[in-house]
Amino acid sequence: MPRNPLRAPRSGPFHRLGTSIVRHPWYPIIFWLLVLAIAVPGILRVSSVTDNSTTTLPSNAPSVLAAHEIARLFPNVTQGSSSLVVLSGPRITGPRGQGLVVNLTRDIQSNGSITDLASISTLYTAYQAYLDGQSELALRVMAPALTGPVSLYDEVNGTADLLWGVPAQYVGTWTSMVQQNPNTSPSSFNWPVYQDVFRSLGNNTVAQGVLHEFYYGNATLQNGFNGTADCAAAPSQVLTCAESVVRSVLPPWVATQPAVFPSVVEPDVVLETLGLGNFSSWTSLRSTALHVLSDVSGLGYVLEETVLQAFPTLNATPLEVENWAGLVADTTSPSTYLIPVPTSLWDSFVDPADNVTFLVLSFNVSDSYALPNGHQPVFSDLATIGALLQREVGGSSSGFSYWQTGEAASDLTETTVLNSSLAITLPITVLALLGVTIAYFRSPVAPLASFGAIGIALAISLGGIFVLGTLVGPVDTTSVTLVTTFVLGVGTDYGVFLIARYREELLRGRSSDDAIVTSVTWAGESIATSGATVILATLAMTFSGQALVSQWGETLSLSVLIALLLSLTVIPAILKLVGPRIFWPYSRDRFQRQAQRYRERMAAGTTYFQRAGRFSVARPWVVVGVALLVSVPLIAVALEAPVSYDFYNQLPSSAASSQGLRELSGNFGPGFAFPSDVLVTFRSPLLQGNATNSSEFAEIQNLTTTMAGTPGVASVDSPVGPANFPLSAWMNYSRAPPALQVEMRGSLSSYVGVDGRTVWFTFRTDSSGLSRSAVTALDSLESRVTSYAAHAPAIQSVAYGGAASEIRDLERQITSAQANMELIVVVGLLLVLLLVLGSLIVPPLALATIALSIVWAWALTFLTLQVLFHISIFFFVPTILFILVFGLGMDYNVFILTRIREERLKGYPSSEAVVRAVGATGGVITAAALILGTAFFVLTSGQFLLLRSIGFAVGIAVLLDAMFVRAYLVPASLSILKDRAWWIPPGLRRLRSAPTIPQNPGEEPGVPP
Repeated sequence: MPRNPLRAPRSGPFHRLGTSIVRHPWYPIIFWLLVLAIAVPGILRVSSVTDNSTTTLPSNAPSVLAAHEIARLFPNVTQGSSSLVVLSGPRITGPRGQGLVVNLTRDIQSNGSITDLASISTLYTAYQAYLDGQSELALRVMAPALTGPVSLYDEVNGTADLLWGVPAQYVGTWTSMVQQNPNTSPSSFNWPVYQDVFRSLGNNTVAQGVLHEFYYGNATLQNGFNGTADCAAAPSQVLTCAESVVRSVLPPWVATQPAVFPSVVEPDVVLETLGLGNFSSWTSLRSTALHVLSDVSGLGYVLEETVLQAFPTLNATPLEVENWAGLVADTTSPSTYLIPVPTSLWDSFVDPADNVTFLVLSFNVSDSYALPNGHQPVFSDLATIGALLQREVGGSSSGFSYWQTGEAASDLTETTVLNSSLAITLPITVLALLGVTIAYFRSPVAPLASFGAIGIALAISLGGIFVLGTLVGPVDTTSVTLVTTFVLGVGTDYGVFLIARYREELLRGRSSDDAIVTSVTWAGESIATSGATVILATLAMTFSGQALVSQWGETLSLSVLIALLLSLTVIPAILKLVGPRIFWPYSRDRFQRQAQRYRERMAAGTTYFQRAGRFSVARPWVVVGVALLVSVPLIAVALEAPVSYDFYNQLPSSAASSQGLRELSGNFGPGFAFPSDVLVTFRSPLLQGNATNSSEFAEIQNLTTTMAGTPGVASVDSPVGPANFPLSAWMNYSRAPPALQVEMRGSLSSYVGVDGRTVWFTFRTDSSGLSRSAVTALDSLESRVTSYAAHAPAIQSVAYGGAASEIRDLERQITSAQANMELIVVVGLLLVLLLVLGSLIVPPLALATIALSIVWAWALTFLTLQVLFHISIFFFVPTILFILVFGLGMDYNVFILTRIREERLKGYPSSEAVVRAVGATGGVITAAALILGTAFFVLTSGQFLLLRSIGFAVGIAVLLDAMFVRAYLVPASLSILKDRAWWIPPGLRRLRSAPTIPQNPGEEPGVPP
């Protein structure tokens, strides 16, 4: 008979734990209830420490460094979160569409419930800013020119009197003489009129010079009134002829008179725009003065005319100009704007078909920012804006459709989807796990012990998330969902293993107390070992260097530790207090009859798992051969399975934010919503005083061409190019009119940082900016730019940021970290198994079989989700599958391997020990796998595709591992190896105390270490 474990003089830690709980069952219950009470405040505030950090990268990632440089060099760029309101409808810039955008902008800005909105950008606000800047510039130039002591009007009038007045006096006198003497040849009056006008000019030699040129023509053309023009030949056409003479002969002569006409612009414009009939008209003089000013300053004539009409006195405050520009932008149709919308501005807000536009909402803070009470202001603002949109656009009569999308709206969708999914999956998970547990124990009471402990563990784990979020940093929202699934799954598993072992010991005839101590002694050791492997695997995730994966590792390892400790203490305490009644209605006589049937079945060896064990031991090579045969095609699929890099594609396709992104992609181009950045820093400033560094601008032009010619790049935005000023304009910047220089500097300020040397290029790809194709395009672009920069001394450094760069950094981070995580997991699990199992062969065998389960699961996940249901799989999933399944799959490895070890310690030969262990643990392992698999499969009912993929992949891996690998492959492999599987070098045997081996097979061994 085995010794009474309660009276063992010396025992291992789990034996002592079981003994202590049997003696003092209320102690662990009271302790954990106190911990729960302490955790309650944190549980209630857990939402205050959660955010959306899915794509957060380490601070040294290239894309993060580039983002920091943009923030430093372009301080006017909003650093908070942003969102887009996409509007769609026929002729979106028509009167109804314009009115809708303007009214929405006004209503959002004036809504007092919206607290953290920094700005709204639309086609009309952008045009207002453009018109405001142009008008301010025009006023600064026009006011002194047109209202000074000697105004441009006076100068133009004086020049007009000289250049047109003298010929007009001649033509007027000549016409009068001709009319008075109809019978005299008109040409006979040419010379007398010349003499008369010449004398009237007195000593005004310049006027006399004008008369001379007009009469005789210049030396080259001889196209004067009396020269080859022969204006007297057709008196009825004399005005036309005379005007032609003036415009022909005077410009060359004016150019020879620098002392009289210091600038040829004004005389040329006067000669071009005026004539003999209107040179003294105020309207004509005003128009000419504006043309002169336009040529001199670089202002457009239409701009001058528009500003002069709006502000006749040319005296307006900046606020008055801003309000006027806003009024023009909001109330005038864009098609009739006197000053057209720049093409680059129009293309930034309106699709080519004029059916889609959008509002850019910029916020003061990140959408993850939360107040101490957990309230997230940006999400609250988005909800208010959503209600406003529904009220103003949502009706079918509006004729327009709307979507809220972009960064903040997508993050809100993620949070909403996760919360709603949790509200659905949590009760489904609990009901499913209850159903499986009740079915396994055939008792409605048994699961209550397990779920009582799990409920406490889950609550304390949420409190732990609050502590982590407070002390370490905000935790991603998805962590709460995963923690819930994990605690329910592994906690139920641990409870099932303990209660099943307790029932097994009762069926063997032990007393309740002995059964509890034995269960904690043997199953407790297995549970602790498997829990340690799970904790080790999840802790390895904290070394990923990626925020989301690291946070999952932190929260999951903490929650598994809590679930493990509660299972090992609270469940045995409940068993002590409830006793065999926990298996009601199978109690007393009914339980004894069940025990008798159990012993008979075990003795007969007719259970499914006993038959599976015997088959695997009898035909091990068949089992291994089938596994290898199935593995070949699945490994091929797993190695070639593509993954998605677009996180926002993991949101439900029916979500408004997803629909909005599709609308933008379809109308503006796939890469429009997620552009990428290139920061090029030159060794010298682009502008030095009133001159440009021509070499730097030539490099910008070449870089723009190089980037635009890269395969996969759809467009490039830079300060030199079609959307802005051409290279020739920058090369002639110092000679450009002052107003044009101001406009060029204003344009340049959007592209050049405060250091004056760093240029911000933006490029969009012909595929989504978050796709693998975009990363490929970025790689090609970087290669080309690097090659070019190597031979360009003017370029100091180049940095890459934006969407494609972030995705590339994420991919590289996960790839590089995966090797570290895998090494930590593999080495750690090997050491744990070595210490627990006392074998050098079994641990790597266990890891190999789990790896096989992972490969199968990944291949089946791809074939099911992506091929069959067209669900894109985020590239996190394979890594998470590897880490989690190595930890969770090791659970079942540990349970069966420690049971095989236990049977060997009882004196059974290896093959028989394998069969007995499989027969004894097969049912409980299958139940545990169904429980854990169900917990993860329930995630597939949610709308968040990332968790759906993880749930399916991990769930199917757990079932494959338990149903085939543990039931067939592991027993077959151990059968092939026989006793060699348990070999360990003599020097390592000291790592583990040798238990007392009974002399007769079947006798209970001494207390295990």
